[in-house]
Amino acid sequence: MRADARLDDERAEKLRQLQSLARLSLIRELMERSANLPMDLADASLVVAATELGDGRILSTAQRDFDTYRWKDTHPFHNLLRPFAADAG
Repeated sequence: MRADARLDDERAEKLRQLQSLARLSLIRELMERSANLPMDLADASLVVAATELGDGRILSTAQRDFDTYRWKDTHPFHNLLRPFAADAG
């Protein structure tokens, strides 16, 4: 393996690590910020993933929570389980 290619691989790995740390920091911030409706790790992870992917479609049984949470701080989630939850009521 060429030295340049190895350096590129190392830089790419460091970038992935920094991105992971930034995601973890954002998850922790979301969990701390939502005092009125406690957000657990799974919910915060979905919010961060939706923001990064630019898509608020989720599958979650936490209907009340995701009626309140927003991705990109303004966009409501579209819970794909909602039609089924209404039928079960």
